[in-house]
Amino acid sequence: MKNITVSELLMETIGVSNLLSRKQIGVEFSESGDACTDGKKIVVPDIPPAKKLTRKAASIFRGLVDHESAHVRYTDFSSLKDIETKPKYIKLLLNYFEDYRIDNLISQEYSGSTLNIDELYEDSLEKLYHSIINEVNSESMLNDPIFLGMLYLQMLGFEYRGIKSNKINELKSMVPQPISSKLDKFKTDIPKMKTTYDALNIA
Repeated sequence: MKNITVSELLMETIGVSNLLSRKQIGVEFSESGDACTDGKKIVVPDIPPAKKLTRKAASIFRGLVDHESAHVRYTDFSSLKDIETKPKYIKLLLNYFEDYRIDNLISQEYSGSTLNIDELYEDSLEKLYHSIINEVNSESMLNDPIFLGMLYLQMLGFEYRGIKSNKINELKSMVPQPISSKLDKFKTDIPKMKTTYDALNIA
């Protein structure tokens, strides 16, 4: 198959997002590279028309579309109001847990989403790994218990997704045992999540 063009990929996005979310939703393209949803529309990164897309890059973009569409379909946005006044790290925790839950659901229901979302996770892992390894302030980051806890939970999420990489073990090894041992209990909690409220309770 020939590589898809940018215009073809962006046009595909509109149809796929409506199919996966099972509702008519708006699609916006962000020049800042953001990807998010409020349950009524999804926002995905805009791509310059002249950009040459590899199949991997197209798959990663599709993974973003599948992921945000899964939020529209499976996330109970009314439950998110319960954390509006909570600290930022609680909101981040909920986002992690809810991401793992909805990505698993969309992959089970639409097998074609599996490859796209796996590519998205692998790309996220690569970027996270290199940002930590190359970060000028990585020493201060790796002395921050909250950052280390978040990092470890992300690695548990990658493992739950079935991503295989030595980088996961390397990043996990940066987290001190007193922190990692407390968080290992989430290995059994994550697969049990059925609803957004379950993810909220864990967070």
